[in-house]
Amino acid sequence: MVKEGGSLGADLKDLEGRVLVKGLKELPPGTRHPAKTADPPLEVGDVVVLVNGEQYSNFKDCVSKIRGAGDNVTLTVERA
Repeated sequence: MVKEGGSLGADLKDLEGRVLVKGLKELPPGTRHPAKTADPPLEVGDVVVLVNGEQYSNFKDCVSKIRGAGDNVTLTVERA
């Protein structure tokens, strides 16, 4: 997934040590939406399992790995 302005375009939530996609952000018209254009797209309810193939220890660690990934990040998710 390629971030847009450093963002995934998704709201994340701490779910007892796991990271849940709780919503997709509204972006300005004409802006590429990273979460929606990912292959496959992120969906509300997805749980992030790995960031760039690496496990994370908690919500803060996951967000730190996503932010530190530069423009490109690979998320492995479990879909409900």
